Amino acid sequence: MTPTEGGIPKCCVRTSKHIPPHIRSRIWSWQVQHSNGACDINAVILYVEGRTKALCAHPKVIQMLRRNLKTSKARILNTV
Repeated sequence: MTPTEGGIPKCCVRTSKHIPPHIRSRIWSWQVQHSNGACDINAVILYVEGRTKALCAHPKVIQMLRRNLKTSKARILNTV
């Protein structure tokens, strides 16, 4: 992501399809970037615990993120 000034949003300019497991386990939030707005490409912006910069991923990683969310919720429910 490139920081800009003057109210222009930060946009991903390239994406990665591979998110390493040690990064996947620390993702605490994500948001979708659409190319029909101020940004040029579709992307998923990943916010990772312990990192100050967000990561840009290919939109196909949303499926993986949803699977991880379900398994982490199941782990939390099974430990109670």
